[in-house]
This record gives sequence, C-alpha cells and structure tokens, in this order.
Amino acid sequence: NRIDSLRVNMDRVRWIYQDVSDDAIVVNIAGFELYYLRDDEVVWETPVMTGTVAHQTPIFTERLKYLEFNPTWTVPRSIIGRSLLPKFSANPQYVIDNDYTLFDSKGRSVDPHSINWPDFNGSNFPYRVVQQPGDKNALGRVKFIFPNRYAIYLHDTPSRSLFSRSARAFSSGCVRVKNPLEFAEVLLDDPDNWSLRQVQSLVDSRAPQRRVFMQRDVDVMLMYWTTSPTRGGRLQFHKDVYGKDPAALAALESRPLVTGR
Repeated sequence: NRIDSLRVNMDRVRWIYQDVSDDAIVVNIAGFELYYLRDDEVVWETPVMTGTVAHQTPIFTERLKYLEFNPTWTVPRSIIGRSLLPKFSANPQYVIDNDYTLFDSKGRSVDPHSINWPDFNGSNFPYRVVQQPGDKNALGRVKFIFPNRYAIYLHDTPSRSLFSRSARAFSSGCVRVKNPLEFAEVLLDDPDNWSLRQVQSLVDSRAPQRRVFMQRDVDVMLMYWTTSPTRGGRLQFHKDVYGKDPAALAALESRPLVTGR
C-alpha cells in the first residue's frame, strides 16, 4: 500500500514538476499544510484547513495578485440557504449580533426584524448578505486573492480552535490559514511598510477593507498529495480524504509498459 501511494504521488508530481515557479505557495490539500517557496527554498509553512468531502478544494494553479485586510464577506447564495437562513429565521437578531447586513436589489440596507422570514427559502431569498469586518467575520482579518474560476482563496478564520485537529477538512472549499498575519508579513517582504506590528495595527483598527498588491510574482498551487516529504528528509503519509488515490492507481496500472533496448 505504501509503495502504491508513492507511485501515485510521484506521478502527480511528474505532471506539475516543470511548472513549479521559484516563488510559489504550495498547499497540500490532503496533508492540510501550506509551504511558501522563495527562490526555490521553503521559507515559511503553516497548517491549513481545506474543503469538506462534500465541498472539496479544487486542484489548480493561479497567480497571487493581492492581499485584502479587514475584508467584508458577501455570502454565497448556497451558504445562505444551507447555513444562514435557518438561523436568521429562528432569530432575526442573529443577523445584527453577527455583523451581517442585508441589502435589497437597490442596495438599501434592510432591518432583519422587518422581514417576514417564513415567506423565504434558499431559492427565493431576495437579499444580499454581507458580513462586515471584525472578529466574527468568517474570512477573519485578511484574505489572499488569486483570481480563479472557482472563487477560491486563502484566508484567516475566527474558528482557530479547529487547527488543533489532525484532520482539517472543514471549509466550503477555500483554504483557511493558521497564521495569516505572519504570512502576510512574509509575503509582502517589506519591513519598512509591512512589518508584523504594522499589519497587526491595521487589522486592529478595523479600517474599511484595504487591498495591497503583490510586488513580486508568486504562484498559488493547490495540490493533492497523500504522500509528502518532511524537512528532515523523511516521508509522511496522509489519509486520502477525498478518495482520489484508487482511481489514480487504476490509471497507472492500465498504462502500457514501455521498455527500451
């Protein structure tokens, strides 16, 4: 089984090896780990949370464009219907207590106590739901944007206690970073303007969301490896949380053997 796992993951590395940039953020979805490479060397790493089995983090690569401090969160309609609408309906004050704002089609804020909640479900709910910056914001205090067709990004989280778990497939697809402010400092690499103290001061101010664009090219690679190396040169094996290994192994086994003379 270990040999088969190595074969599968060496093949996954083979497909992307030539495309790895010298400066890259590599997330191993199965290992719940993030590595930042600068000049082809690992300079920083942190645990992460990834998507659940039902809402899997996709595998792809894009370029990191900017960081956004004190972000708002415009809640996707799928999450409104699945998670928030029952809470709003049971207690409209939940909207206010958790820093959500409801907007109608003309962009006007709506008092949640004025809504007849039994009239609405996930399909006909007419309001846009935006969570304001702050400690309760689901994106935390900073997010890392690499525009992509999946609407996936890296971000902080107020649910930090979950990082104590060994298996961390908890998100709706985005990647939650354990030490996001330190990560921001390392990425921006500008001690005169973006030291950790200055980053902390900005998020503590709760100033409206501020974008800071990257001054260097850094790729974000969301990968899926159930075997990976450690810094000490050993191997670690991870649970195949999304169940991808059997199909990958079957594809390997079905390839014709090519021999040379």
